[in-house]
Amino acid sequence: IAGIAVAARHGILIRSSAFLEELADLTSLVVDKTGTLTFGTLRLQSIQDSAGHADLLPLAASLGSASSHPVSRALAGLVDKDQLLPLSDIRERQGLGVVASTAHGEAALGRPELFEQLGIATPAVPEH
Repeated sequence: IAGIAVAARHGILIRSSAFLEELADLTSLVVDKTGTLTFGTLRLQSIQDSAGHADLLPLAASLGSASSHPVSRALAGLVDKDQLLPLSDIRERQGLGVVASTAHGEAALGRPELFEQLGIATPAVPEH
């Protein structure tokens, strides 16, 4: 019973102690990715800025917040809401990214193909 109480405090619901006892013999566990074990939203922990452009993070986060793509929206979570920049004329390019107007001109966030379509040269994407 103590194990069930501890699990409940951590948000884990166990129907009976019999299920808990059977876990001792468990050798494999298969789960799906529908949010059963997650919150259903992506969250970035940190970002690696190898090019020295950390000052672009508020702009990237602002564009990410305007996108419907889950990874872009997760990028928006790396800055406080008061750091998000005002955007206008927001255009999402399905499967490519998002383009918007800022106080300083046009800005884009997305795949290399988006920048190619916009006529913007980009360096090769590094292999990880």
